[in-house]
Amino acid sequence: MGSLLRRGSLVLVFGQWAKYGLQFLSVILLARLLAPEAFGMMALVLSVSGIASVIGDFGLSLSALRTKVLSDEAQSALGWANGLLGSLVALICVVAAPFIAEAFGKDVVAPLLMFVSLTFVLNGFAVQNKVRLNRSGRFVALALLEIGSQLSGVVTAIVLAFSGAGVWSLAWQQVCASSCALVVVVLLTRWFPALPRRGTGVRSHLRFGSATFGTQVANYFSSNSDTIALGFAQSAAEVGFYNRAFQLSVLPVQQFAAPLTRAVVPGLARITSEAQLSASFKRVQASLYMIALPGLAFVIVEARFLVESLLGSPWLAAAVPLQVLAGASVFQILAYPVYWAAIIRARVGALFWSELPGRLVIIVGAFLAASIGNVAVAFVVLSGQAIIWTVAIVLAVPRLNLRRSEFLRPCLTPVALAGTVSVLLLLSSWFGLQRGWSSIVILLAGLTSVGAMMVILLCVPTIRRTIVAALAELRR
Repeated sequence: MGSLLRRGSLVLVFGQWAKYGLQFLSVILLARLLAPEAFGMMALVLSVSGIASVIGDFGLSLSALRTKVLSDEAQSALGWANGLLGSLVALICVVAAPFIAEAFGKDVVAPLLMFVSLTFVLNGFAVQNKVRLNRSGRFVALALLEIGSQLSGVVTAIVLAFSGAGVWSLAWQQVCASSCALVVVVLLTRWFPALPRRGTGVRSHLRFGSATFGTQVANYFSSNSDTIALGFAQSAAEVGFYNRAFQLSVLPVQQFAAPLTRAVVPGLARITSEAQLSASFKRVQASLYMIALPGLAFVIVEARFLVESLLGSPWLAAAVPLQVLAGASVFQILAYPVYWAAIIRARVGALFWSELPGRLVIIVGAFLAASIGNVAVAFVVLSGQAIIWTVAIVLAVPRLNLRRSEFLRPCLTPVALAGTVSVLLLLSSWFGLQRGWSSIVILLAGLTSVGAMMVILLCVPTIRRTIVAALAELRR
């Protein structure tokens, strides 16, 4: 089981990062083809429509993943539930689109939202097929599915952007990716839900879904209130700058932690020994922190050079929000293992109440700070994520019958490593600025210096054992 968990984690992480690589490429190319206003409009559409994805899933995918034995009849009922919920919220979005556009004062939001609503139906009917791939250990197929669907959307968007489609190229990107994913996952699983019947035990899944639903809704509003608030108070271009900063900072976290969740939750849920569960959990934490935290340190220090090199000088206004949001992502990464533990122990209620103060800070604070600008909103997000992690460690962890040290000790070495990386990058960037180097040369110099530092650290036996053991957890 441990070997399956490690292989699944490795395949899903690399598959998700390949998907992120495609998204990252589209960010670079489309930023040079489309104006900031286009990204701002699409960000508003996706921030409003995001609640549809939460409702359409209703926590049923996680419930199916964590269940030790899942009958085909029960999964068919869950498949219809996901599909019907997705269709319902799509209809609601279509009806509400004109009113939402009027509230933002941006007419194009209405037809965009109506069109993007198609993805809720497509994604809803694909949920349980993806769960089947996940539960059967077909991680390579699942990874290729994610990559292929993302590739179809990226290619479509780039072609349409070249042809002058503007913001509609971004809308077609969403619809094409979802359509491709549904078709391919049905072909891979050769499964479609049978007609639902009574007595399938689906009520327990609905109870679990309703318990996780509050947490997911709170997470949605706190994750999208910043964009929505800026949409009311600022221009579409200002929203576009913030959205690009979000894409470069928060999205990498989601692309790394989300696939780990799909592998970690079902794998750890099957471990019956508390000692074995604790040991595996610590190793997974160390793997997560060791990879993510130094990477986020690089984004924080090199934000200006990243934006100028990748997106171009017209996007430099996104640099400071990028730094602040990357800092928020640090706390988000640190909090992910608490989320995993709550799911595994079916104590998501404790997690919801512990996260609520931080979520409220983000939601209320975003609307209060939006009139100041996107940097102020980014600092609100940073404060809220710090509160979420702190309260989770102080209050939620004991209610999960776990020790705080199980979540604090695994992050010590990665945090120290990230701090060392930050100092080295600051010195490298300062030296490059003094020499008048271009942004791309400064980035390359920073990467080279960090690589040299890692080689030196690997020569120290204690540090080498810690780093190698953490990274090997995903490789075995």
